[in-house]
Amino acid sequence: MDSTEIENGTQKLLKSSSSDKRLRVQITEGDLLCVNHCGFYGTPQWKGRCSKCWRTYQMEEKKTQYYAKNRELLNFEKFEGRRKLSTESRSLTLKSILRKSPSVAANSNFSQEMVYTGASSQHRLSEESISAYDHFHEFLKNNLPQAVAHEIAQQTHHAVDRILEQQNVNMDDLSGMVQHFYQVLADKMRHSSIMN
Repeated sequence: MDSTEIENGTQKLLKSSSSDKRLRVQITEGDLLCVNHCGFYGTPQWKGRCSKCWRTYQMEEKKTQYYAKNRELLNFEKFEGRRKLSTESRSLTLKSILRKSPSVAANSNFSQEMVYTGASSQHRLSEESISAYDHFHEFLKNNLPQAVAHEIAQQTHHAVDRILEQQNVNMDDLSGMVQHFYQVLADKMRHSSIMN
């Protein structure tokens, strides 16, 4: 045997073995289709799903994980309790910033002893609240005529009282009340003779 015959024999053997490999791997179209039977082709990396079904699958998995992780936070009663405490705390703080207590009205000494007595609780003002209250009234006194400052202070106190009466209202409604107050005050400032 010479070298050309060996080369030809080797090439035939390689061709037949490579064609055998192609014949042995038989993949049907059903094997390639998405496992959700949507008509698209899936991939092994995506657990047999197409790109569309894979995204949907991932979103569902994330929802399941988030739900399991935050199950306690979804308890409505706990949420209601936290919301109510938060609303009461904010409303008391807002009113205490904008309203003088009876003891302060008598002696205009703004100290940490200022006390707001609400319908159901007693609230001591923090230094920050006292400071904000002082700045608000000082701004009104120094920058506006006395009649205008008095009208704005009166409207503000009225709005705070209305907000505090609505202790069981959700935050969206409270926000709406505050926005309504701003709108009414702006309209009064534009149209009132003492404001101009």
